[in-house]
Amino acid sequence: RHYLTVATPGNRAIVSCRTDYRATDAKALLKKAETIITAERPPLKMRDDPSFYLCKWCDYSALCHGTALPAVNCRTCAHSTARMNEAQPWTCELNQPAINGDQAGCDHHAYHPDLMANHAEPVNANPKTGVITFRRKDGNPIENGISGLKSREWLARSIPSNSGELEPPIEDEVRAALAIEMDVNPSSLVDGDLDEDDWGKLTQAVRKLSGFWEGDDRRCQALRAVIEQVDAAFMGLAE
Repeated sequence: RHYLTVATPGNRAIVSCRTDYRATDAKALLKKAETIITAERPPLKMRDDPSFYLCKWCDYSALCHGTALPAVNCRTCAHSTARMNEAQPWTCELNQPAINGDQAGCDHHAYHPDLMANHAEPVNANPKTGVITFRRKDGNPIENGISGLKSREWLARSIPSNSGELEPPIEDEVRAALAIEMDVNPSSLVDGDLDEDDWGKLTQAVRKLSGFWEGDDRRCQALRAVIEQVDAAFMGLAE
């Protein structure tokens, strides 16, 4: 059986529940995990609409719906294959028989085409070198791999629109808008100095601003970052 306790910030409200072991459900979840691990393609999107509330708050929304490029590692490489083998969970079909899926990709790294749907489509591949030729949305071809544009270089070129780091002015603007909606001093959001009524106002303000900034990935991302800062500041005071 499994016992779980969940508390709101500051332990103002606590909920606990016990879940008994159910063999049928457990086996179904393990089978689902195995299907995902051994699938040749990533799972489908939860929704095609990026404004769906779960998509808007997902850390990978920019990858799924936007223009962000995936990180460069063995998991995002077209040449890696996941295996149901604890001793050798990943295999490189190009160079190294055994790899760690989390390790940084080598110079032979080529993006898995299914991860590039928002950027380009594959039009050719060289099985000897592992280089994949993509056609970008603007029609220009790119050879991705050891003898072409290396994935790290491609990622670096896209940083202005791809970076997860936010410009301070954007966060300041979002924090100010949040404070206005809540009718509190912006410094209280930074310090975590909020009472119970303020947390209710915060929830309403986030919903309102999320709707107002629908489709604006930068401000929605900044809003998520500000909320995390507020929560971290409050937890720091509680400790």
